[in-house]
Amino acid sequence: MRTYHGALLVIVALVVLASGICTATAASVDEFPPEYACAKILYPGECDRKACHDNCFGHYRGDGLCVRAGCQCRYKCKPPPLDI
Repeated sequence: MRTYHGALLVIVALVVLASGICTATAASVDEFPPEYACAKILYPGECDRKACHDNCFGHYRGDGLCVRAGCQCRYKCKPPPLDI
């Protein structure tokens, strides 16, 4: 019975650790200095919010936002320097 409880405790601990790792959020475009973030209008004119977001994420891994000019895609264009 002790072996069963020990194994169960190890399994629960692994699940808790794994779930914490899997739920880490990625850095958004806003978290980088302006020199590392780029923006471009994907298409001018009328904008569909979902299509804008999907196209921007699919092409640039960025955030698509409908603005007056059309679908604006903000994305990370170069990596920031490493902290060594």
